[in-house]
Amino acid sequence: MNRSTTSRKAFDRAIVLVDYDNICHIISDLLGADHNPDELAVQMIVELRNYAKEAMRMNVVQTSVFDVISSEEPRAHRVAAAWIANGITPHLHMLPSGKNDASVDLASEATKAAFSNDHIEAIIVLTGDRWYSPLIRNLRISGKTILVASLDAPESPQHVPSDIHDAFFDARVLFEKAGLARMNGVAVSVESDSYPVEELTTSLRPETTAPVTEPIGRHALEIIERYFGQYEEVYLTPLLRRLTEMANSSEEPKTMINYLEECGAVWLEKRRGFPHNFTVLLVNGDHPDVIDIKAEFADQDDHFYDDFEGESQQNFVGQEQLM
Repeated sequence: MNRSTTSRKAFDRAIVLVDYDNICHIISDLLGADHNPDELAVQMIVELRNYAKEAMRMNVVQTSVFDVISSEEPRAHRVAAAWIANGITPHLHMLPSGKNDASVDLASEATKAAFSNDHIEAIIVLTGDRWYSPLIRNLRISGKTILVASLDAPESPQHVPSDIHDAFFDARVLFEKAGLARMNGVAVSVESDSYPVEELTTSLRPETTAPVTEPIGRHALEIIERYFGQYEEVYLTPLLRRLTEMANSSEEPKTMINYLEECGAVWLEKRRGFPHNFTVLLVNGDHPDVIDIKAEFADQDDHFYDDFEGESQQNFVGQEQLM
């Protein structure tokens, strides 16, 4: 069987929740009254979904905005049309009954997705200057990936509790990427329409190899081939999560990768990305043990492979991807 043609889930399923009222308020503060915050906010949502797919291997299956808006406002119907056109579901308070109504609704929706939806593996919150620190800590109990993209992200890990500081990234990068920002009166230029993925380092492809004799190395190669064999480059973060799920309790994922590097079966390279650079793993297709494992999988019966994968994917639900 040619595994590259076998259907499988390649991306984690994610939802995007937008504190729309708050982000529009911050955009207005940044750009002034001459700019349309709705236009910028919607474009940022689009850029965030693109980033989730291209850099984090996430498939955004739902995008929701939470806003306080009056049906009598001239912008109400216009912005609703923009949301619908971009596949965005609105959750609205049509009258401003409370300043934080939108954030309360967002937190409720995030909590429901984290603890009641087994098909969602990541939750991404887009906000202006609200950090949602207590919410992040609570949601992480679910084991899912929780990310907060904020236009006023913490500048230092010391500004937020140490157990959640890695959940944040600076949403101004999305702002810049869309070519929409004039921060403090200074124009932001956009150099490219695609996300930068050029190499940070020269290739570290191994020049020598050694047999993979340790069981942990063989097991790791089997997991890599089974779940990531269709990719030329494997994002290290989801690979480590998969190894954690599938490996024995005595097998440390990073130790498994280090051993395979020592044997010359894999190597790691850095890639540029935003808001953070990231690491990818590449498999040495010329290594004898890699060739052997690829041959084993190529000879497997389709029925056996599909049954195994279906069961494993169910076991993996509730995890995750930046970086």
